[in-house]
Amino acid sequence: MKKKVFFLVMVVCITFQFAGCSLLDPPTVSDIETILHDNYDDYTIINDFLVSSESRDIRIEDYSGKMQINGEEVSIENQAVIEALQRVMTTNGLNRVQKSGHTIDYQIWTRLSDASCGLAFSNAEGFEPTILYVTELVPLQYDGWYYYAEDYNEWRVNN
Repeated sequence: MKKKVFFLVMVVCITFQFAGCSLLDPPTVSDIETILHDNYDDYTIINDFLVSSESRDIRIEDYSGKMQINGEEVSIENQAVIEALQRVMTTNGLNRVQKSGHTIDYQIWTRLSDASCGLAFSNAEGFEPTILYVTELVPLQYDGWYYYAEDYNEWRVNN
């Protein structure tokens, strides 16, 4: 019986991990600041690629060399971007990168589907990033970069 319970717990934990979910506490502003500082060159490579793209809506969920533009799968032709994605996804736990309008967000932590946090960048000077259910947005030491936290349930109660 104990083996079955242990096995079941392991399966659930592994499933959460593969789904990009963590039930642990989210990273703090300081944690995210350190991640950005330690990997600034890689985030800059990815960011420059997305900012220079003419597409307003882009989603990258892995480092396979593919991205979604308006729901259509497109190849990433820039090898430096693919390598930068691989480094930050394997070392920082980055789940996905999404460009929407003037905002680029790098989701580093998520709790199932109701809360997440990570890095956000606004490529529109003088404007903060726009994230749907944002509950916290803190500017970081690098211009245009922010720590963000979004929590649908908290946002719903407060709004």
